[in-house]
Amino acid sequence: PDPNSKRYYRYTFNLSEDPKGAIINLNADNQVELWVNGIKLKAGINASSWSKYDTHDINKYLKKGKNVIAVEETNRAGYGWMVFQGLVHINKNEEVDILSNSDWKESKENSLDWEKMEFDDSTWTAPVIADEKVSSFNFMRMRPPLKILFSKSSIWWRIDVIPNAKYLLLPGLSKDAGVWVDEKKVIVKNDKIDLSQNAKVITIKNNQESQGLSEQASFYCEGQSDTELVSWADMGLRRFSGFADYETSFDVLEKNGKLIIDLGKVNYMAEVWLNDEKIGEKLWPSFTFSSNSYKVGENKLRIRVGNLILNEMAGKDDLGELRTWGWNNPEESSFDSGLLGPVTIKIVNEGE
Repeated sequence: PDPNSKRYYRYTFNLSEDPKGAIINLNADNQVELWVNGIKLKAGINASSWSKYDTHDINKYLKKGKNVIAVEETNRAGYGWMVFQGLVHINKNEEVDILSNSDWKESKENSLDWEKMEFDDSTWTAPVIADEKVSSFNFMRMRPPLKILFSKSSIWWRIDVIPNAKYLLLPGLSKDAGVWVDEKKVIVKNDKIDLSQNAKVITIKNNQESQGLSEQASFYCEGQSDTELVSWADMGLRRFSGFADYETSFDVLEKNGKLIIDLGKVNYMAEVWLNDEKIGEKLWPSFTFSSNSYKVGENKLRIRVGNLILNEMAGKDDLGELRTWGWNNPEESSFDSGLLGPVTIKIVNEGE
């Protein structure tokens, strides 16, 4: 809880033989430095970022017998923390997990040669483990590590295919990951998955040590399709901020009054065109528009709806790219967007 302070951490462990591979994920608020068996590793690109992990390959620094990992964390404001996740492969049947827990040793003071293997840390204490409220809040704000390191585990992602999607880009996804479109396994080529017109769900299995995404997934869409008047969140557009057009047509038997169009519920703004003539725009309820530019026979109605920057901000928060003090992801219902209706059209005689 101390701003403008440092913490020094040591973790000592033994390996039964030389490791076959060792990968770690490391994050700290606000800055972190790392040593393995007294050798200082080059700082990762996120070493000064509180919201992103760096992944390090430490296999060549480890050996059979005693090993020591040392971490220096610098906190500038508010609470500081260090998060460490590592997996060491010994052989096919033996793996060692290294996690930031009470098995580490901590000190507030910088001692001579504290990062070296020979240093006596018997007077150091166990680190303070963040309580569930603090840790869960901050983990939700962090971008997930690029590599999954828990032993014999995997992470599954489910992505709903958004309307009119032609293909999906999954930048940086490992070739070892499994990908299915509507339960049919597909091959990812050049980070790209081509999608059929009726594709509904994409499922991704990231196995142990598979490479995650280096950037957010991106759908590319064109054309139009039939739709119910539901929230964009139910279309897979929960983190989309922008505009979408709705089009329909209706018939008028005779022209004997003013046309009234009520869009019902809109989140959050709307522009309306009738027979390619703009008849108005509104930023708040009620979303009612009137016009005399209708005609006997078929009439075309186009509605452009825009939502808020909130959805995009939440996406940046998911990726750890939002640095705004006091920001909290709102309730899921806050992400509802679009033309929710019901849309009603009627003709009112002049004077009514």
